[in-house]
Amino acid sequence: MGELVLHFTKPGLQTLVQDEGRFGFQGVGIPIGGAMDKPAAQMANYLVGNMASSPVLEITLLGPVIVFKGIGQIAICGANLSPKLNGDSVNNAETISISDGDILDFGQNISGCRAYLAIGGDWQVDRWLNSCAAAAFDAQHLSPQSIIKKGDTLKVFTAGFIEKRLGRQPVISSSIVVKVLPGPEFYLFSSLEMAYFFSTSFHLSPASNRMGCRLVEAIPNLKTNTNIISSAMFPGTVQITPLGHPIVLMMDAQTTGGYARIVQIQERELPKLAQACVGDEVRFCL
Repeated sequence: MGELVLHFTKPGLQTLVQDEGRFGFQGVGIPIGGAMDKPAAQMANYLVGNMASSPVLEITLLGPVIVFKGIGQIAICGANLSPKLNGDSVNNAETISISDGDILDFGQNISGCRAYLAIGGDWQVDRWLNSCAAAAFDAQHLSPQSIIKKGDTLKVFTAGFIEKRLGRQPVISSSIVVKVLPGPEFYLFSSLEMAYFFSTSFHLSPASNRMGCRLVEAIPNLKTNTNIISSAMFPGTVQITPLGHPIVLMMDAQTTGGYARIVQIQERELPKLAQACVGDEVRFCL
């Protein structure tokens, strides 16, 4: 068994350790969390021979600078953030061999919002409630190793190399359509309000984050009272605020909320929103 150490000379905009998240704790108010684009994270792990549930680095828009000590294998999937190894461009969705002293950095955001970096082997990171995913709240105390800062190091115990694997790089669009199911308060909305919701091209607000994708446009002249008794919420729930703005709850969202749940996005559609950038177009369809 070998050892690969990552030294972060720059942390990037938001670089987090993520896995599949925390399940079974929503009843006590703990969000699921985990990778926003699960298929991309799972593909990256496959390309280095890890289990699908193994940790990855979730890199948002502006990537880190990483200096490697040791040898190993990595893979990058999801958003194309122009990765470079020792100054030379490398491809997403393929196994990449790492040598001692190699430097990985990222450049222009070509497409998508979040890239996933897998490292073959056993990650030496702390876990909280069976997960090493960056906690959605009080993260500095609950999962400090999972929030990458300048000067941090990350250690992975590596095993034997696998033969190079190639994966499929999905098409990431700035104009997406997501399929939904009726939510619990779906029928509270009038036919005119529904018509606007399903015919409008919404745009992602700068206020969006891992908790939720806020949309700029609002249902005009909203008559429906969107305040409800605090009720269960899940990733993919679409709430409507009293001003008519849709909010799509994502992986770090609260487990209960008090706004009407107009629709629920199908789980397999959520990666589209995970890769959406500010200003991208979002439409809903049944």
